[in-house]
Amino acid sequence: FFEFFFHQHIFDLAGSPEELSLFTDVVKRWDITDAHSLPCYMQSCYLAPFSVTNEMAKMVEKEHSQNPIHHFRKAWEKLFDAFMLEAKWFAGHEDEGQYGLDGSYKDYYMSENPSSYPDSINQHIRSLISKAWEELNKECFSIKSFPPIFQEVSLNFARMVRVMYSYDEKQKLSILEEYANFLLL
Repeated sequence: FFEFFFHQHIFDLAGSPEELSLFTDVVKRWDITDAHSLPCYMQSCYLAPFSVTNEMAKMVEKEHSQNPIHHFRKAWEKLFDAFMLEAKWFAGHEDEGQYGLDGSYKDYYMSENPSSYPDSINQHIRSLISKAWEELNKECFSIKSFPPIFQEVSLNFARMVRVMYSYDEKQKLSILEEYANFLLL
């Protein structure tokens, strides 16, 4: 989960178009010797998933006598192609939030409740999130009606909500940017 957002951060905030293109090409070649061709801050961002993915493939091969590295590599390629495509889209797009078209629940709530104050709106949203967390926690401790992996993924998505509602007025996730910069620098 964190690795996804960390790489997303590189594509959204840190990398130049040339660096991102190079990064994507290196991921597609999947050769550890290509890491040196990347900018310093990207090298560890390539080496970490490279090492973990190869180690996972070896574990699967040991246990199941088949090495899934080709499938893992294809998944990374698709992810980085998607990051690259998104970076190209965002490079030439105008923020929809300027026109009120971003689908924000906060904007919807304000239009439905014009007499509400910003603090009360934020409190209302936090209350909805808290109630959702209570339901998720109840489900986790009840008799399992869903597979554990589904519950884990659901909880991880719920954890993202706090981060996703942390966009500042510049449409940036300052806290995520701060974490990523801390790790990169």
